[in-house]
Amino acid sequence: MPKSSTPATWELESFQLNQSTAYVIGWLFVPGERINDLSLQLRTPENGGKEILVGQIILDAGKPRPDVFQVHQAHPEALESGFVGLGAWPRQPRRGDRLVLSASLDNGERLNLEIPSARWHWSLCPTAWQQRTAAIRQLLRYGKRALRLLASGQVASLCEKLARQLGEMPQQSLPPRLTEDDLVSLGANQGASFNLIIDHRLGGGANHYRMDVVKQWLKQGNTVFTLTYHLARLQPMLIVETRTQQLRFGLEKASDLLPTLSAIPLSTITYNTAVSFVGAEKIPELVLSLKQQHQARLTVLLHDYFSICPSHFLINANGEFCNIPDLESCRRCLPNNRHGFTSLFQGDVAQWRAAWAPMLQQADEIIAFSHSSIELLKKAYGRKPGKPVVVREESVTVQPHSVDYIDTESLVIKNRDQLVIGVVGQIGFHKGAAFVQGLAQEIEQQGAMERIAVIGSLEGRCNPAIVRQSGPYQREDLAKAILESGANIMLFPSIWPETFSYVTQEIIQFGLPLACFSYGAPAERVKQYEKGLVLKSQDPSDVLESLRQLFQASYHTPAPSQNT
Repeated sequence: MPKSSTPATWELESFQLNQSTAYVIGWLFVPGERINDLSLQLRTPENGGKEILVGQIILDAGKPRPDVFQVHQAHPEALESGFVGLGAWPRQPRRGDRLVLSASLDNGERLNLEIPSARWHWSLCPTAWQQRTAAIRQLLRYGKRALRLLASGQVASLCEKLARQLGEMPQQSLPPRLTEDDLVSLGANQGASFNLIIDHRLGGGANHYRMDVVKQWLKQGNTVFTLTYHLARLQPMLIVETRTQQLRFGLEKASDLLPTLSAIPLSTITYNTAVSFVGAEKIPELVLSLKQQHQARLTVLLHDYFSICPSHFLINANGEFCNIPDLESCRRCLPNNRHGFTSLFQGDVAQWRAAWAPMLQQADEIIAFSHSSIELLKKAYGRKPGKPVVVREESVTVQPHSVDYIDTESLVIKNRDQLVIGVVGQIGFHKGAAFVQGLAQEIEQQGAMERIAVIGSLEGRCNPAIVRQSGPYQREDLAKAILESGANIMLFPSIWPETFSYVTQEIIQFGLPLACFSYGAPAERVKQYEKGLVLKSQDPSDVLESLRQLFQASYHTPAPSQNT
């Protein structure tokens, strides 16, 4: 393998294998160069001394790593040096195999970095001793990151990352069978209801919704089971909660719930989302088996489009909203699609939908948070001659989220002289990071005076003279953060049809001028908003001109005379 002449600084922090799935975390930067694609490859020697590629995971690069930048401040590339990968893996590494980070650079060079076996052999964890060693090493890594985040004042980010990565680790293996007496010993109320909810633990609006629902159930005295997935361990996990205790059980496979909960009379089953679950296509069958076993009421919540495609934001292989084309187009797209969790599913998109359709058909209620998301679900599962309707009208309820945690008083914008475009949230690819970068480049190329204020963080480098980032914020502090940023026209740049968007509703309740693209729930509400603008183009030049016009109309158009 040819060696690169370009120096690289990197770290493989985690390489976890579980059967045929791998999960990878780390960081890599090359001074002065942009990384165009990045993969983790397993290579093995062949007869004759040649080497063949056994398998690889395409890594999602460009993730924010302020902790790495704290150590390498002379290199701006370090700020977006993080990578993460989750996907199918061919087999356990064998003697003589090599693990290689492979990247292409802007200068045309292919960078191949062999990872010393000492850095990843322990991650395979075949023994209990190695598992403990791996856990200690992981804790030390996160501890160092925590200290760097604290040193840079990023306390909110620290708390969120620690809760996500270190919190809620499985405490023990799932018992073969739980009884009501077992749960009473954990503090369960006799005669109370038992509720099961299925959800990921990736953060965001879906998790906030689940936590609020669980709090309500616990307040009512119920016992709550949460089936989730611990990515860092590539393991399903069952969280059992009463008002006084919480226990976390590790599962070999999600279907272990059937015997374990067989003696527990579940009254409700709520599907929140199974995004990130390995083998997610088997979750609908499990849900229906549990529903039949317990005669429980099933509610399906439409937080994303995972039941339509493993690319759960409906982003196609070209990085654009697909709008659910014909099935043949979907078949061609899926094998080349690197968005969402497509790498975990090796089948055909028709097989995927066939797995999810029975759960949608048999749901007692499907709760959507916008009309647009229901229309997309119906489009994917359109009625076929001789086949039962998948999305039954009588099962559908449209129920927008509540944002009553914010003050509904309009914000008084003081900056009316210069257009400052406000963008709220943790802006990754599907949230429009590439578009914001393009908009910043357009402002710079025009030599214009406009600026962009990101209230949150942006994945991707931009000229700091054009784009300022506040870093993570608490949602109850959003109004203050917007005012401090100087933003006066808000832009919601998401490139997928969001099923609700808390940010959109928050901005509307603040009474701020808001522009968005013509996708999903945000467009559904913005076109009804007197200070809203649904953008007709995604060309940065056109958008910039539209935002200028919105700014002029919002702050510099004289109010009409009462006599006219």
